[in-house]
Amino acid sequence: MSFFEELRRRSVIKVAFAYAVTGWILAEVGNYAADTFNAPDWVMQMFTVLLILGFPIALILAWAFEVTPEGVKRTPGSVFGRKKTPEAEDESKSIAVLPFANLSTDPENEYFADGLSEELLNVLAHIDGLRVAGRTSCFAFKGENKDLREIGEKLGVGYILEGSVRKSGNNIRITAQLVSSADGYHLWSETYDRELDDIFVIQDEIAKAVTDMLRVKLLGESESDVRRTEDGTVYAAYLEGRFHQRRMKFEELKKAVALYAEVLEESPDYVPALASSAEAWIHMVAGGDVPYDEGWPRAKAFIDKALEIDPDYAEAQMVQGFFLGWWEHDMVGAEKHLRRAIELNPNFADAYRRLGAHLRMLLRHEEALSCFETAVSIDPLSAINLRQLAYTYACMERYGEAEELLHKAMDMDPQAGGLHYNLGELYFRQNDSDRARPEFEKEHIPWMREFGEALLGIRESSDEEARKLADAYRESVGESAGYQMGVLYCQIGDREKSLDWLEQAERERDPGVMQMLMDPFLEPIRDEPRFQALARKLNLTS
Repeated sequence: MSFFEELRRRSVIKVAFAYAVTGWILAEVGNYAADTFNAPDWVMQMFTVLLILGFPIALILAWAFEVTPEGVKRTPGSVFGRKKTPEAEDESKSIAVLPFANLSTDPENEYFADGLSEELLNVLAHIDGLRVAGRTSCFAFKGENKDLREIGEKLGVGYILEGSVRKSGNNIRITAQLVSSADGYHLWSETYDRELDDIFVIQDEIAKAVTDMLRVKLLGESESDVRRTEDGTVYAAYLEGRFHQRRMKFEELKKAVALYAEVLEESPDYVPALASSAEAWIHMVAGGDVPYDEGWPRAKAFIDKALEIDPDYAEAQMVQGFFLGWWEHDMVGAEKHLRRAIELNPNFADAYRRLGAHLRMLLRHEEALSCFETAVSIDPLSAINLRQLAYTYACMERYGEAEELLHKAMDMDPQAGGLHYNLGELYFRQNDSDRARPEFEKEHIPWMREFGEALLGIRESSDEEARKLADAYRESVGESAGYQMGVLYCQIGDREKSLDWLEQAERERDPGVMQMLMDPFLEPIRDEPRFQALARKLNLTS
């Protein structure tokens, strides 16, 4: 972010202009008053000096503070991410864990290599004073034979942990090596020939070797006992479940849930499987693939049990916060759990992103912006993090910055869903239908593509034709389109029908309705008593 953009973000330029205009008016009024009352010359001179001295003071205050609905607060830090601690700024205590190569004869064992890499990343992320690059950014280099110095520069880390896994039945061989990204020199390497049941011992040994080399303190056990299982086969099933869950398709989520069920049958108190089960069910419901009444009770049961067993498991805290905010409408409780997840794991990019989305729903845009910037600083190559940051800029009408970030995200991951829709929506907000249309058409997620095209069609159609387009959209997408129907009818200009749909979306527990305050397409009905009553019911306003 350039210095000029930072001045604009902190409203310094706006304050300078306002002060100059106000100062000029006050000087003119003061001069007229001095003449009227025959005041001595020194009165006007002193008044002018005070106005001049007040100018830099006003700029300093504008830089340091901002006025929010909650009162005057310090402006969030300007670093493209969080305000970094000295430890975080020190690249000698930062690391990326690249996906370990699968050297097994069976390519199906790729899930185990990926899962081991992710688990090592999670172990290291809990080490005090060690900054760990996010999973998405690390896995962006999977299968690429790039210079480790280049990777270290892109991720902003001083060290890289890489390796390979060979698995045959219950036997595993893991090779790990720690490399300096400054010069590419190998600092440490080790090969482990063990049985699958020893996997946690291997993880601990690798973590200890890394911490010894980086001279950071490993505080006690790297993981709580309740987060481990003695059975290596059960652990392998959990890693396979995570592998499928990361793909986020309905069929993959179903496979993940089935694998977690196998894990929990053997180890009913295995907290990672409980938390992951809850998150998988939430995603299936959110995607419209599982009915609300079926998915929510299951998700709630899993997450409640996970937190009962281990309230200090960061992922469980994050999933609980996500669940409470979007579907239980407990905004205070949701924020509490999301902040607790970050407290437990300061390297948890997903938790920062979830907290940012939560704050944005409440129109706390500056706080949300800080959270998304932090998520990007931890996981800089994550397209979803950049997309969410861009959407927040759009909500703040900082369209140029939003557009730049969306193009950057597309360059990183051309197949990522939502990017073309968000860019099309950005142009649509600015009444540029010609640029919006091709972006909507290129969107990879079907319902988003159809919704964007419906928005354009309604803008360009008569009332009767617009209503046909809205009904056609619902017929195409299905029963889960309540919130989008509310938006479309608002664009048509039918306030009552728009509110009918929004209220129906709330009754059906459609999570989309939680975005109603920040949605610019609902601006025409924001002052309606029914809209305001619905916002209060959802705890979006008091």
